[in-house]
Amino acid sequence: MTVSTTINSFLLTFGPLIVTYQGLNLKQFNAYPACFFGAIAFLLTQIGKFIILAIAFPLIFPGDDFSEDDEQGSKFQVEHDVLRALVSCVDIVGLYFVLNAKRLMTIMGDLDVKIVAVGLGWSAAELVTSNFLDIIFQSWSNEMKSEYIMQALSANLDILEIIALTYLAYTLTKKEESSKKNLVYILVVLRYLMPVVLRYTKEQTKDVARECDLCYESMFIGAKAIFAGLLYLGSQKLK
Repeated sequence: MTVSTTINSFLLTFGPLIVTYQGLNLKQFNAYPACFFGAIAFLLTQIGKFIILAIAFPLIFPGDDFSEDDEQGSKFQVEHDVLRALVSCVDIVGLYFVLNAKRLMTIMGDLDVKIVAVGLGWSAAELVTSNFLDIIFQSWSNEMKSEYIMQALSANLDILEIIALTYLAYTLTKKEESSKKNLVYILVVLRYLMPVVLRYTKEQTKDVARECDLCYESMFIGAKAIFAGLLYLGSQKLK
């Protein structure tokens, strides 16, 4: 049962990446370099974010003891999560630089192929770093819990959101009017603040959530799906 749970979790989480890559026939456009650049850009950006957080947290919250939070698990504090969300907006900078890489010009296909390939590479790196070990350890269970399915669905929506972010980053590379770029910045901030809002809502209604945890998780996934769809549509309008 453990093997089956692990396989199901992997397929639900990483399957859409493969399906998207094959379904869009990115292989025939030699899109591997763009995917690779996207993955490397993700890793470098995360290192930069860790450095920023390591400097910013003690400066902004000098009296807080973060070691206690680590020992007790992921403790929700609005101000901490908002700061993390704002720092996460640095992702758009990483996407901006990788889309400006001249090596991407050697990739065959139109502009959409390059943008989607970079987004998939970024998504793949993010899923591996944030979900791979989690699936390995959590799936050592004798049953397929609903939380695995919800986690996989959330990861799938992250792929769509990252591709949308890649389109938004491309918009910033063009010489557009400032009002259009301001909309891009607003959408990027909303993308990273949305999980904080959902988590805050769950914390405020946790007594009700305990009675029907699956219902609440389904509602949050639905809200995230709607937002991911709107974010993608917005990125297509602005590109």
